[in-house]
Amino acid sequence: MNAKVINGEQTIIIRDPDSIYLSERAVDNGSLRGRWHFSYGDYHHRDYTHFGSLRLLNDETLSPGASLPAHPHRNVEVVTCCVTGELRVEHAGSTGADGGCGDDDVSGMHGGTVLRQGWVQHVTAGRGLCQAEANNLPDEPSRFIRMWFLPSAADLDPVKETRRVERRQRANRFLPLASDSAEGALHIASDATVYACCLGRGRMSTYEIGTGRGLYLYVVEGGPVLLNGTAMPALAAAKVIGGDEIGVRADDDAELLLVDVPLAFDPRTC
Repeated sequence: MNAKVINGEQTIIIRDPDSIYLSERAVDNGSLRGRWHFSYGDYHHRDYTHFGSLRLLNDETLSPGASLPAHPHRNVEVVTCCVTGELRVEHAGSTGADGGCGDDDVSGMHGGTVLRQGWVQHVTAGRGLCQAEANNLPDEPSRFIRMWFLPSAADLDPVKETRRVERRQRANRFLPLASDSAEGALHIASDATVYACCLGRGRMSTYEIGTGRGLYLYVVEGGPVLLNGTAMPALAAAKVIGGDEIGVRADDDAELLLVDVPLAFDPRTC
């Protein structure tokens, strides 16, 4: 069950873990399990088609040795965070003439980039590219969070960049991972900032909310945490609309993901 908390000019909508869509399907050499926060594939929720410029947030796990075949992306900013295990991500520079991934495109995929726990990758799909993912380990699952953001301009040149992020760097503070403006973050072509935080037991972190901005907070693991005094267990999420700031306190060690987006963003302009 979801809960709405209204405090003055601030509204917080807590999403219980059971209200987030669960998906499981067979893939090459294994399975893919996902928790889909927004409408995607055969899942549609009228209240969660997007949140500002955030179009998709999937928390996904590939079984040991499993892989996803090459698939096309176009005009989307992709941010991928590795939670546990190792994820190998491969790209070919463009999609085929039909917008898909043909044999010639797939043959250009070799090696790729391996993301390890805490690491983040940003990809500007722009005018089109092919992407494939695989669990890089034969005996452990690979859990990762994939986010899509609606771009600020169409048909940009494809870009790929990766950042190593250690646990100490995000300890007890919101560390910017990808952003159009935050210093030190991977640069994305969308009005958004993604933060990570490892919040220790009994510790608290605050975040100021800019005018016209909204926040999406996800308890990736651990906790529970208190968001402005309201409890959130592991795998719960929250939309925060309005107000000047939030305060998050951990009753136990917790891994958090925070996304800051403009509330007035209109996807029809992209």
